Amino acid sequence: MADQGLECDVMDDTLEITIEAGKVVPIPTTFLVENNGNVDTNFSFELIMPDGSKDTDLYLDNNGKEWRFMFSPSPIEIKEEPFKIKAGKSNSITGSIVAREICSGSYTFTLNLLIATEAGSTWAFETVEQITVNVNVEGEYPCNEENDV
Repeated sequence: MADQGLECDVMDDTLEITIEAGKVVPIPTTFLVENNGNVDTNFSFELIMPDGSKDTDLYLDNNGKEWRFMFSPSPIEIKEEPFKIKAGKSNSITGSIVAREICSGSYTFTLNLLIATEAGSTWAFETVEQITVNVNVEGEYPCNEENDV
């Protein structure tokens, strides 16, 4: 059986990010996806929000505060047309998360790296790696009517 050794290059399966509450904070991100296998592989990814919703570029948290996700390619685009990575090669996923006046607390997002297999006129996906992104928002910024925009 061919080895599809697809993996995402992070130090471990959890990425911890700390930002300041109540500010507009861009969080630049880059994930290096490596094909350590011996066959070319199509890959995709999905981004899961704290409420379980997937593959969106806008997330409103429980306090109605805005998170924007700007990845190139976007999760929707890469599911429609996955990338091919040749055996022994790599590709990067770059982007930014913008947290807009987020309240103090902890927010957990999940990035799933997927192998994409052609299934007729569509794609079938299998999760091969999961990265938990914990965003810890520190500082005093209470969520109430005075802070709502």
